[in-house]
Amino acid sequence: MLALTDTTPWYLNPVFLPAAFGLLGVVVGGLITAVGNYFLDQNRNKRIVKRDNHGRSIERISAARVLHDTFDRARIASKIANKEQSFAFFGAALSLDDWSNNRGLLAAAVSSEEWSKLRLAALILQRFIAMHEGAVDRKDNSFKEGEADRIKDYPDKIGAACDILQSLADKEQQGL
Repeated sequence: MLALTDTTPWYLNPVFLPAAFGLLGVVVGGLITAVGNYFLDQNRNKRIVKRDNHGRSIERISAARVLHDTFDRARIASKIANKEQSFAFFGAALSLDDWSNNRGLLAAAVSSEEWSKLRLAALILQRFIAMHEGAVDRKDNSFKEGEADRIKDYPDKIGAACDILQSLADKEQQGL
């Protein structure tokens, strides 16, 4: 006769249980590691973006301050030229090099209206330098006919650009 013996189901087998719990531990550990790495990567990405933004802010502050200095010197020079009706004081102190080197950093940081004012100030500076060079070439520092009318509003327009650059530098500084 066939004897019935007490058998345990396969899933309760003492050989199977350690392997099943080991496999379950690997799966749960893998999930915990994946979730942890996901959050670490998110935090790392935020730190990288923050560091990049900080670096760009410093570059924009530097560019704004350098251009502010250049435009402020041009504003003062044009104000004195208007008063004296002469380029005698001016020398070769002004140049567009700072504008050429830094305008790209500022283009995205200002509004279209502000950008137009900055470009206008650069064009005014270019014209002012050309007028001065013309006076040097003709060996006469006094204004020639029509120059006084052309540059009478230069200080105000260049001053508007200076205000924009100062405001940008201040705004970027506060964001640091």
